[in-house]
Amino acid sequence: MKRRRIFSAALGLIAGLFFSLAAAGKTPALPERGWIVMVPDSAYLFAVVDSAASYGITHLQLSHDIVMNIDEILADPERARLIEEVAEYADQKGIDTYVWSHEVNTRGRGRELLKSQDPAKRQQFWEARWSAYRDALEACPSVDGVVLMFGSSPRDPWEVVNPAIFAPSRSNPDRVRWITQHLRKLLVNDLHRKLIVRTFIHQPEELRWVREGLQGIGGITIMSKCVPQDWEPYYPHNPLIGAFPKARQIVEFDLAGEYTGATTVPYPLPDYLKFRLDYERSKGVVGAAGRTERYERLTWGKVNELNVFAFSRLLQDPELHPREIWRDWVRRRYGLKPDSKAGKTLIALLRRTFDATRKTFLVKGFWALRKGTTVPRLRHALGMLPGRSIAKWDPAFKPLEDSLASPSLRTLWAVHQEKLEAQELADSSWAQFSRLAPALRSGDVVELARELDNLRLCTRVWTYVADAVWGVRYFKRTHKPGPFLPRAVSRLESLADSLDRVPGRQTWPAVPADMRRLAQDVREALKGTPLKGSFYPVKIGAVRISHEEGSVVLRWRTSSPAVCTVLVGQDLPQLRPFRTEQTPSLSHEVKIPADSLSLKPPWRVQIRGRAPDWPVEIESGDWWVWDW
Repeated sequence: MKRRRIFSAALGLIAGLFFSLAAAGKTPALPERGWIVMVPDSAYLFAVVDSAASYGITHLQLSHDIVMNIDEILADPERARLIEEVAEYADQKGIDTYVWSHEVNTRGRGRELLKSQDPAKRQQFWEARWSAYRDALEACPSVDGVVLMFGSSPRDPWEVVNPAIFAPSRSNPDRVRWITQHLRKLLVNDLHRKLIVRTFIHQPEELRWVREGLQGIGGITIMSKCVPQDWEPYYPHNPLIGAFPKARQIVEFDLAGEYTGATTVPYPLPDYLKFRLDYERSKGVVGAAGRTERYERLTWGKVNELNVFAFSRLLQDPELHPREIWRDWVRRRYGLKPDSKAGKTLIALLRRTFDATRKTFLVKGFWALRKGTTVPRLRHALGMLPGRSIAKWDPAFKPLEDSLASPSLRTLWAVHQEKLEAQELADSSWAQFSRLAPALRSGDVVELARELDNLRLCTRVWTYVADAVWGVRYFKRTHKPGPFLPRAVSRLESLADSLDRVPGRQTWPAVPADMRRLAQDVREALKGTPLKGSFYPVKIGAVRISHEEGSVVLRWRTSSPAVCTVLVGQDLPQLRPFRTEQTPSLSHEVKIPADSLSLKPPWRVQIRGRAPDWPVEIESGDWWVWDW
């Protein structure tokens, strides 16, 4: 019933936010424009179809809680009925519908044959797999195609317990190719449906196998995430983009913020989407598919619906500048003139939340706390870094990974400094919103207040989370708790108690029980070592970036008179000193002539400072520089 209420409340929001998005520019629209939806609620899905038509969406992918494997359609007549009804309604709107599926599905048809070494049994296994597709699509005749994937399958092709189901000489790329070719023949040639092959995987060698396996296969569409593995904004562009000249290719985006608050805090992406999509267009992609939700956490009516709007605008008019998307959204969604004081203020405070959110949930650019958004268990956080490291995909990040894995005192201060920056950004947006509220409609005030307040809470909680996790890492190396660990544990516990005392307070993803559990994990990890100590409140703050007369102007303040160095580069591994001050100061300013650098937005700047009363050189987080 709770989900029903959530979805019913969302329907009015979806219906009330229809926009005509015909491109006014000269660049042709990308022909494939898709949404990926996860929620098995009929009323919600019908409303999504209506909204998709208004947003210019050409196809829907039904996934996750709706369908993840083709056999689920056969096992559940109600699921099959829902999928067919939605697909039939989408057909009336000129929208194609796809269902997700994984291979090898060793929990589906043919599983009783998996242990056999008999070649005849092997053939029977695959016939059972193909018949699952025939029968499922017969049950859902309005479904236009299948999205096939290998990663996160019941058994990835390279992990099948009994390799005898493949020919003994079949390599891992051959397995990918063999499955794809057989399904392409069945779906495209025999059943006249469409096949999208999703290349999502987890390891670099798996990426190579998928790339080699799909080479030369035509008559299909390949869907690759904008980055390898999962939604890490610091990851390099996915090397599979543009790697399949015989196939059409689309790119998958996360518009909801799966690992950055999952729609409960603002994570606006117009500039980021433009950055990624420009690269992918240069590689010949023909479109994109965006996730509009994370299960029951929906973008509709939230700040993150801006991402759905920006996504559709950029697919319809790829040359559109993000500035125009922001201006149009403020006008349409909030009824403000973008050149008015209120309009400019709203754009500024929301753009700032992108930096606040990434600095909250990431650590020095690394996805290093949890595969998810909520407060982690200590063992999960300590084990995250190697598996999700950027260095897996770009070895230039390895020194940064090593510094986080085996932290020095300087690393502890750098992690803490980044979290202070997140707090300051969230507080600044909240202060601007408080002054702006009288210019907004009451419903918009309520929603913005909820999300911005939740962001402020998360910046505090994740400061203590990061201080606790890196304090334990430091303790394991030095047998000392470091300057932040005692405070982090006590703050997690006291803040959890205070949140519980506020009736009806919505705190997710900062769940009080999770905060207490992490604090207890830390106490157990320290094995009785007293948690005491204090630290001096050192920081680099009030960082602001502006564009003035052909220069990027960087301004900041320090808590003590300090001598600072500004570093500049395309990305974290390439940051190099640009200018070092000669005298200590509290207030700082550096101008970076735009034409002096051969860098493309977003490039990065960072500040390092020294003062006589500081325990170490303080390093800021990185700041992204766009072109406006």
